[in-house]
Amino acid sequence: MKTQRLIYLLASLILMLAKVNAQTYCTPTFSTACSTYNMYINSFSTTGVSSPQITNLLTGCSSASSYTYYPGLTASGLPGGTVNFTYTTGVTYQTNWRIWVDWNHDGTFNSTDEMMYYASTVNPTTTVTGNSFNVPITAIPGYTRMRVENVYYGSTLNATDACTAQSYGECEDYDFLVLSTGPQIPALAGYAYNRNTDTAWLNSSYIFTNTSNNATSYYWDITGYSTTFGGTYTPFSTTRKCATRWNTCYIDTTNKNFSYSFPQAGYYKVKLKVTNVILVNFTYTLTQDSIEKIVVCAIPSQKPVASFFSDRRKGGFTDVMNYYDLSLNGPTQWQWSLNPGYYGLNTFAGSGLPNSWNPNNTSQNTQLNLLDGGVFDVCLKVWNSKGMDSICRP
Repeated sequence: MKTQRLIYLLASLILMLAKVNAQTYCTPTFSTACSTYNMYINSFSTTGVSSPQITNLLTGCSSASSYTYYPGLTASGLPGGTVNFTYTTGVTYQTNWRIWVDWNHDGTFNSTDEMMYYASTVNPTTTVTGNSFNVPITAIPGYTRMRVENVYYGSTLNATDACTAQSYGECEDYDFLVLSTGPQIPALAGYAYNRNTDTAWLNSSYIFTNTSNNATSYYWDITGYSTTFGGTYTPFSTTRKCATRWNTCYIDTTNKNFSYSFPQAGYYKVKLKVTNVILVNFTYTLTQDSIEKIVVCAIPSQKPVASFFSDRRKGGFTDVMNYYDLSLNGPTQWQWSLNPGYYGLNTFAGSGLPNSWNPNNTSQNTQLNLLDGGVFDVCLKVWNSKGMDSICRP
């Protein structure tokens, strides 16, 4: 087993040298170039108590597509802090403006709590000052994306329009660094897997539990495959998300834990990289650490042994109960059910509806939505290539 550890803690390794933004964002389109009618973002800048901040002045229409991403320009702020901004409009028409920030790093701009600014019918050749937005307390530390957009004042620019095609205007994307308020301790990567005792089964989802410390971002990948433990590991081909400014890609850049179904028996190198941002010598610095383990994927030699766990045994009307598969020997199919299937005793709103499974009753792990009163046994059937097993619990 080979473990790689890469920790960058030198104060000279400033954040701008190693930014992470592994999400892929939508690119808004404009049918008419912003230079045609001079409806562009002429200047945009930010100020705040932290650094870095953005100064992007007198850019005019930045590109023929009317969309520009500036990976070298970054605004920053602490959770709960304030970011001030100033912008200058184009020279011909009134425009509508919006600003979004992807606070939860999920690659989308949520209209509910990630639209941070709106202004309508802003006059041309105007420098707008005195505006600001607050970084949410719940914002995830690390690098994310900020979108600034203007459109012709006669066009709609709603909170949901961060990706909507427009006729006239311009859109600019910047990086936004949410600074950490936690302990100034570097990230340390780790996940639970012991090759001597743990086995991933062919075509059966295996969950790698993240045990990292002080990390705020997680990047999972499978870097190699071999038919033998000591053999030559070849690159593993699968769908990945690529980071704009890193020379590598990752299978999962969103989830703390990693769930994967291995497509063939053999040995896989599973790598986890974690990052955070800490203050070193008055400079915000990126730390990263990685760990790689060889994971065994085997073909089951016997039928599965059904087992499951629930976070509760009693619930009220409309409550949700979570069920987790703990079956052994690599099941590849699951079926959840209730016994009896339906009482029809509920007298509340929605009376007559049966209990339901979310997302469905054939998922490995599922949720039970309680709508039908009564006492039920919860049953799970599991299959693999060697056979089937089942279990029912009250």
